[in-house]
Amino acid sequence: MSRDINPYGLRMPADLKAMLEESAQKAGRSLNAELVARLERSFDTKLTYQLLDRRAEEMSNCVLEWVRVGDELRELKGKRVDGCRDDQLEGKILQKERESKLLKRQHDRMAEEFDALLNDVKESLPRLEG
Repeated sequence: MSRDINPYGLRMPADLKAMLEESAQKAGRSLNAELVARLERSFDTKLTYQLLDRRAEEMSNCVLEWVRVGDELRELKGKRVDGCRDDQLEGKILQKERESKLLKRQHDRMAEEFDALLNDVKESLPRLEG
């Protein structure tokens, strides 16, 4: 570690210190390094939770848009007349189908990112607990 780090005296219950020392020993680091690592992870976890919240909101908005496009697509398809081809209508239907597929891909990508973030949180929980 750098020499420009100021020492900081910390008081804590003896049983908590013993748990931290045991955890530090298992991780092969000093008590100070264990405390620093845990504090840094707590900030990483907070950021991960913020990213999870943002990604969940984006996914929700994407689903709402996907539903809206699906409704519009059903409405357009309902305007088809048997035996009569309307190229303009078919073009709009094709456009909405493409838009729907794009939104599905966006949602799937966001869901993968959400799952990865959630796994990061799940993996950090055992480390934070002990």
